Amino acid sequence: MNANSKSIAVWSTVLIGCVIVGAYVLTRPAPELMPVTGDEQGVVDSRLSLEEREKFFSSSIDPQIAKANAANRQAAERCVQQIESSVDGYRKGISPFVKDINSWGTRFAVTRRLGSDWWYKDTEVTSFVGKKVSTHLFDDKRIKADINSALAQFRQEVLANEQSMLVNIRAAVDAHGELEIPEDQFDDFAKIVEGNMIEFAGTLAKDSIVGGLVTELVSGVGGVAATKLVYLIGSRIATMTVFSAAAAGGATAATTGGGAVAGTTVGPLGTAAGFVGGLAVGLVIDWWWSKSYEAELTTRLNEAIDNVKVGAVQGSDGSDGLLIALDKACEQLQLTYNETLYTQIVQGAVR
Repeated sequence: MNANSKSIAVWSTVLIGCVIVGAYVLTRPAPELMPVTGDEQGVVDSRLSLEEREKFFSSSIDPQIAKANAANRQAAERCVQQIESSVDGYRKGISPFVKDINSWGTRFAVTRRLGSDWWYKDTEVTSFVGKKVSTHLFDDKRIKADINSALAQFRQEVLANEQSMLVNIRAAVDAHGELEIPEDQFDDFAKIVEGNMIEFAGTLAKDSIVGGLVTELVSGVGGVAATKLVYLIGSRIATMTVFSAAAAGGATAATTGGGAVAGTTVGPLGTAAGFVGGLAVGLVIDWWWSKSYEAELTTRLNEAIDNVKVGAVQGSDGSDGLLIALDKACEQLQLTYNETLYTQIVQGAVR
């Protein structure tokens, strides 16, 4: 075979090979495309029906919400107990106060301030005694600080309970295997709850203890609820002291009303100390030379402290104190947890 013949044979072979390859490429079946996963699409595919997600919510999420609610209510009980314990601590000052009031120095100072027989119209004596109430027993500033301390502890416990609930819910979602919840939905949970609670507080009366407490829970800024509670305590003590004074008669009845006025004009002492100061002045005048004076004053001071405690916990009439406010706050937290998590886990699981 000459050179030309060999060249023709080689090119013929190449041409035939190209034809075969081209024919294969043109006629072969298209490759099967792999499905794009939910993560690659940027959406969540739970692969569960609405009924299945609701069943998961009922079996795994509801118990965690109930657990958090129970923990919150236990925190509320501790909050009340802390306040009651703080108020009971005021009783330690009764004996020093009685001793101070019964001293010759105080007797002289009170007698000197009494002046003429129109003394009961003046507030100098009740202001003088009211400051002793503040020193030995309590004043509005001290009561407010004790309430704020208890409420701050309550808020910290609620936030811890909420975080524990979310950790357990994340674990339940991961263990399920077929339900995927974006991490940012969990991260936004606290903000959503805060927004819902603020909206709830906005539906309440501006002077509501519940509204003040809820606002403090989500904002962390204390003082609002305590200020309102101190006002209720003052009202409670006013009712108690006026009633006691009316029963006692004499100077006790005359000075007690003035004590309220004095209480509002002596700065941090406040109305509560003012009323007790007025009551004490009346007892001083009516009972000072009586052998049972110290026992009577001790009894009335214990009653006043009882009313500080009742006023803080139950309010002025049993329906507007901290006990009711804490119950309503816990109830609203539970509702908010349920609505927020249901939206995220059941309704928002598939986009």
